[in-house]
Amino acid sequence: MSLGERLDAIRAKATDDGVAVTVDLHGKLVDLTFAKEAFAQRPETLAATIRRLAEQATNDALTHGIAAVSESTSILQKILRNDTTAEEPQSKVTSTYAGLVSSRER
Repeated sequence: MSLGERLDAIRAKATDDGVAVTVDLHGKLVDLTFAKEAFAQRPETLAATIRRLAEQATNDALTHGIAAVSESTSILQKILRNDTTAEEPQSKVTSTYAGLVSSRER
């Protein structure tokens, strides 16, 4: 899987008070679900809960994104130093390199 595909696939979820918020890497809301208990909240409290959970999920998604980029950068540094080992299968190295190149061309 290329770096771009890995980043596109990132989703993070935060739940509390009967609300579940799922966002993508950019913090875009991709799913929002409510349990019965969520509707016991006042509207302004429910709205604040949704905003808080969206922020929490976005931070988590960004953490996963940074980790993916960091891993790919580490692999690319090894490629540039010609320092690949048996620990990183050639297919993973090639996929990471291709993902970095295709991301840069966008």
